[in-house]
Amino acid sequence: IKQNRLADATTSLESFLDIANSSENLANKTSSTEANNAATNLALIYAKRQNMQSAESCANRIVGSQRKIQTLLQLAEIAFAAKQFRYAAEWFSRVASKTDDKTQKSKAMLGYIWSQKELGNIESTLVGVDRLIQSFPDSDEAADALYLKAVLLEKADNHLDAAKAYENLLANDLKNKHAEKAVLALTNLYRKNTPDKLKTLTPIYAQLIASTQSQ
Repeated sequence: IKQNRLADATTSLESFLDIANSSENLANKTSSTEANNAATNLALIYAKRQNMQSAESCANRIVGSQRKIQTLLQLAEIAFAAKQFRYAAEWFSRVASKTDDKTQKSKAMLGYIWSQKELGNIESTLVGVDRLIQSFPDSDEAADALYLKAVLLEKADNHLDAAKAYENLLANDLKNKHAEKAVLALTNLYRKNTPDKLKTLTPIYAQLIASTQSQ
């Protein structure tokens, strides 16, 4: 694995799993632990080789809920990077529904949102955004999701709701990484639709400028 010889690693791990899971070894605690490690590594290797179906099969052999959740999150990230968005959405969804860890859950929910967006499922994307914001309103993931929602609404020419989303983003936290892009987008929307509201952005620009100068 360290030498990136994934084909050879796959063959070795498959052989090890066959031996570790044989009837005479199932009761052996050490073999069970090693088999779990092998299943985890094999699942990740299959995903990196874009064999998502085999990755799923190996992940199902992992014993221990937290170990499986962590592996599924890694698989989802690999699948998303490989543009296998259907698998990414499924795995992110499973992590979000099973984990009790807030950091994992918010991360998985955002991953699911982006996967649905890439699949072209805009309605599911927007529903996912609202769920994430409701569950973790102060998280970085909620800010990312709210910005995505605003952009999608603006692209759909739903300028009123897009403006509200940008306004909510700026009202929540001017220090988030999307603040500058949001205020510029909101400026353009106000110019097109409600020019009388442009003056409300003056203090926001002032705060952003002051924040930049203090860095």
